[in-house]
Amino acid sequence: MKIIVFAGGSTSPEETARYPMLEHRPPAVLGDVYSACAAGADTICLIDGFYDGRPRVSHSEILWAMANGVNVMGAAGLGALRAAELETFGMTGMGTIFRTCKASPVTREDHFAFTPAKTAAGWTRASEPYCNIAATLETAEKLNIIPATTRARLARIAQEMHFSERSFDRLVDICRTDEDDRGHIDRFQAWLPEGKCDLLQDDAIELLEFASTLAETDIRPATAGFEFIDTWRRKQTRDEVFALFDQD
Repeated sequence: MKIIVFAGGSTSPEETARYPMLEHRPPAVLGDVYSACAAGADTICLIDGFYDGRPRVSHSEILWAMANGVNVMGAAGLGALRAAELETFGMTGMGTIFRTCKASPVTREDHFAFTPAKTAAGWTRASEPYCNIAATLETAEKLNIIPATTRARLARIAQEMHFSERSFDRLVDICRTDEDDRGHIDRFQAWLPEGKCDLLQDDAIELLEFASTLAETDIRPATAGFEFIDTWRRKQTRDEVFALFDQD
């Protein structure tokens, strides 16, 4: 079975390397699901994708893939969002973020977004998603690292930032200017290295673990229970992508 994974930032390069049975590709953009299908994927794992500056993976290409017998699963970042939106049609989702998207459809999409960054070692994050920051702040409050008032202030400031600018360091620097909060912020910063939560990584690993077990089987997904209605523009985009593979 050929399983193609689109990830970069939710997991570290070292973590991704633990799954050599999967074919790893960078965060997805529009057309990449078609590319994976053209490359012969039986299963596509959508974990990360670009949110800004590049067109996002579309619902229609995922629906087309499933209608043509490809199993599509999602978790963590953009994959969790698409899975929550398309579960009714057969896309499989897993993880905390997927369940959050399902339970609260009005949750802001940028709460799970971050900026992927390419390094010599592989893909990482250039910003921190709000969901990780919020979970970390809630944990810090429960452990009495910070009081409820400080948690609420930090959460509000993080939420107001553009997703590409969010980071724990930036958040701490902004909030340390308040004399009343400075002691709490210093304690929070000292606790962060060992205490911060990483929901994206946890969810991505859950999907990678599941996909790695599928890679050892010959199980094929069931036929999709819907008819995909094509449009001229969608077909043109798909034909352009498949033509690139025909040239190789």
